[in-house]
Amino acid sequence: MAYTTVNDPSKHFQAALYSGNGDTNAITFGGNSDMQPDWVWIKCRSNASTNHYLWDSSRGVTKYLSPSQDIAQSADAASLTAFGSDGFTMGDGGAEMNNSGRTYIGWGWKCNGGTTSTNDDGNIDTTVQVNSTAGFSIVQWEGANSTATLGHGLGAVPELIISKCIDTTQEWGVYHKGLGNDDYLHLNEDAAEQDNNAYWNDTTPTSSVWSVGNSGPTNDNGDTMIAYVFTPIQGFSKFGTYTGNGLNPGTFVHTGFKPRLVIIKNFSRASTNWIMCPGTIDTHNPVNDLFEINNSDAADTAIVDIDFYSNGFTQRGTGNAVNTSGDTYVYMAWAEEPLVTSTGIPCTAR
Repeated sequence: MAYTTVNDPSKHFQAALYSGNGDTNAITFGGNSDMQPDWVWIKCRSNASTNHYLWDSSRGVTKYLSPSQDIAQSADAASLTAFGSDGFTMGDGGAEMNNSGRTYIGWGWKCNGGTTSTNDDGNIDTTVQVNSTAGFSIVQWEGANSTATLGHGLGAVPELIISKCIDTTQEWGVYHKGLGNDDYLHLNEDAAEQDNNAYWNDTTPTSSVWSVGNSGPTNDNGDTMIAYVFTPIQGFSKFGTYTGNGLNPGTFVHTGFKPRLVIIKNFSRASTNWIMCPGTIDTHNPVNDLFEINNSDAADTAIVDIDFYSNGFTQRGTGNAVNTSGDTYVYMAWAEEPLVTSTGIPCTAR
């Protein structure tokens, strides 16, 4: 049965493996050749003590944030130097980004080519760039020490919002539909869900705005804020929850597509890391070269095995990180291929 609205996910989201060279390094994605990324996330695979790093075309090249840390934005002219027509270019930025002899992975999401506009749907104006086809927007605004609404430009209700103050040291605030409108997670920490109405003002997002309180991670007074906002797109992205069963195989999670990337967090238990499961390193099951977003470890094959299927994923093992009986988990997933395209073409086997 055909149902997807995104026949070729590689037009909107791709991943690439690359080797550092300590010099100018043009990284090319392996899918659709005209996908210019607007949000790039990289991680060194081969060496520990290397953080995750993010760039986006709204803030511009060379300006990076680290989801592993609460630090403010940094600028390095030798880090990411260009968003290319089918990839990105790294400078000679050293050990954590493009060091010779090390291996890396990079993910890229397409938004609107860096073209932004003013959105006045909320009571604080925002600067947005939007890819409504892929359900993704990048939003900037100046924080205020009060409750507020912020326009996101998607025309659909967001189910995932990742928010950061870029000017000062603040945590990464995460809204996920599965937590409800009164709880939050920190992307850079291993804590369980927490309740604080200063984050989302206990208000569910709408198709035009989301709400914030006066917390540092979501609306720091007088500072520049940024958020990466997602609404699910059938056959391309999904943001949900599941309950662990403590068995092998674990709980099957239906996405409606073959995942390229899945991120999982146990939100019911403290001291559990954010698990990043890329399907690009392990091209056959199991997927076991995993990363923990909130720390700086290299790719780790000892966390757990994950199986990606044409319509979802499951855990091949147990443990607090992804599959303890009775524990509850949020996930974020983006597609490599839809289960079935709108023209009836089925997904290829993994």
